[in-house]
Amino acid sequence: MPQAVELLRADLSGSDSFEAKQPASRAQALSEYVAAPGRRPVEDYDAIRSFLAEDWEMPVVEVGGEVRETELIGGGPSDSGRCGVRLLDLLDTPAIYLVVRRGGRGKGAMLWTLLHELGHFASHFEMLESVSVVYQRLCLNPGLEGEIGSFARRSGRSLRAHLELEADLFALEWLLPRWREEAGELPAGLTRDGYRWLALRHAFGSATVPGAPTAAALRRANQAGEDQRARSEGVLPAGATLWSRAAWLLWNRERLGYPLPPSEPMQEYGEIVRGPSRYVPELARPVTGTSRLDPESTWLRRLDPEQVADEVDAAQWMPLLVPPPGTDYPEYNLPIRPLPSRDPRDSRLPWGHMLKSPLQRLHPLEHWIEKARANRAGLLLFPRNPAERALDAERRARS
Repeated sequence: MPQAVELLRADLSGSDSFEAKQPASRAQALSEYVAAPGRRPVEDYDAIRSFLAEDWEMPVVEVGGEVRETELIGGGPSDSGRCGVRLLDLLDTPAIYLVVRRGGRGKGAMLWTLLHELGHFASHFEMLESVSVVYQRLCLNPGLEGEIGSFARRSGRSLRAHLELEADLFALEWLLPRWREEAGELPAGLTRDGYRWLALRHAFGSATVPGAPTAAALRRANQAGEDQRARSEGVLPAGATLWSRAAWLLWNRERLGYPLPPSEPMQEYGEIVRGPSRYVPELARPVTGTSRLDPESTWLRRLDPEQVADEVDAAQWMPLLVPPPGTDYPEYNLPIRPLPSRDPRDSRLPWGHMLKSPLQRLHPLEHWIEKARANRAGLLLFPRNPAERALDAERRARS
């Protein structure tokens, strides 16, 4: 592993300048890395995980249970990983971390998941940075939730499909560089299809690409590759296995290209966000005060005050909203989050305002519930998800 980490440092760390530490610089470094001719890909899961945590301060958290997709478009179905944004302060640059679900599918599947989530950072870091902007606007303009909810219902599925496909393509480019398919790189007697089939099996930890295979092994690999090409001629079926999805992408990546051109839903999302920013942006099209709540356009899960303690201790992957009684959209929302702690129960921790100084006085949940009720404001809660609790435990955060 040390040699693999050093290789990644040489290829990805670049200079120690301020610019090199910014997400845009690192995303560019990743894009250049996967496109570099002659690159020998690092396939060591532990080495990649160590490099990201130690050199880029991008921790990779392994969890044993369900993982939910990012909240950019209202969450998604259960998945094997997540490229997450930890919001401790809505006015500061968000911290990015990766989540990989442990399971019985082996290190090959975990490696693919890790690279897939890293692909989200490489290709979509601007969208990840925009999460804090979305919540800033939602605090000052609660009616914006209806517009976001309508977008998620109308275009969320196609946007998610685009993002997932691009992240998968990044993982594929990392593990199986295109230059390796040049004629001089293939073992004699192995067709391009046969090489692809063997290389993909190797990437998932179930085969090696032999240097001097037997004639029978060559025939089997070439036939398997030809069969896989035939299966990949149609549209990728919904609910395809990880292997089937990776194989379909491998046989179609020349047609798809990487990176993918921006989709219409991505452009539509950009219109809502109006670009990422560290600062509270000027409100556009405010809809607060008089708008009525459309149940089909709600984006956040709503709670009654008496539900809060139990719900923030559960495995939440999205923020929660306690609306003021009798009001569809309040004048503003109060955003709060718990103090990072080794204590796994958020209900027992002090919580702080996410638009105020980190030196502010923290208060228990009951204080914030009463404060929001007295001011007829919404209370926007950001409980820690299971990965963030694991991060706090690993880093021995103060109790």
